[in-house]
Amino acid sequence: MELPDEFKNVPTLPQYLNWLKEAFIKLMHDRSIGFGSVGGIWSLSISDYSRRLGLSDSEHDYFETMIRGIDSVYINYINTKDKDEKPKRSNR
Repeated sequence: MELPDEFKNVPTLPQYLNWLKEAFIKLMHDRSIGFGSVGGIWSLSISDYSRRLGLSDSEHDYFETMIRGIDSVYINYINTKDKDEKPKRSNR
């Protein structure tokens, strides 16, 4: 069985960034969804996760910046993908 196109040539993440990927996967569902779009991860969720990791204030700032960056790419992908897949209404 052949892999779907979206799984071909996927870049690999350096091992030292795996903790950010795991954090994003855990946090990605803590967001608002509605009116045909996906919103960002809630700040409280990021802060709580940062606290559970035991991050200092400066480490938290780095962590939040990285999660927000990853999330902005995800939001753009999801919101664009959803618009492309929505059925078009007939003008009848």
